[in-house]
Amino acid sequence: MNKETFRLLRTAMGLEIEAVAAELEINRRTIERWESGRNPLPEFAQVWLEGRWQTFLDELGEYVAPLEEAPDGASVTLAVYDSPAALRRTGSDKTLSEVDAMNRALAVCMGLADLEPVASLVPTEE
Repeated sequence: MNKETFRLLRTAMGLEIEAVAAELEINRRTIERWESGRNPLPEFAQVWLEGRWQTFLDELGEYVAPLEEAPDGASVTLAVYDSPAALRRTGSDKTLSEVDAMNRALAVCMGLADLEPVASLVPTEE
């Protein structure tokens, strides 16, 4: 995996540099150096990201599978959150950027399946 692929997959999943650094127990500047090419991308980071990518794809597949039964042109609601507090109320361990990334991927899949994605805001307070 090259530095460009690392950054592409990281951002496609909505993973912020700070979150990756925390999970890998390294400094955020280390990741910035990998992505800029100043330091080589170590194998452990590649293996970790490949695992996260596979998990992301598996989760995406779980969301997409039920959509195969929807009729062409059907509207499908995607929950969007206006704050981390609104997301936490759901019990999710994801960050807003991770949920947004999954929603973007789902919207593309829906478009390819002739479905209409409709965003529905989940407010911070009920």
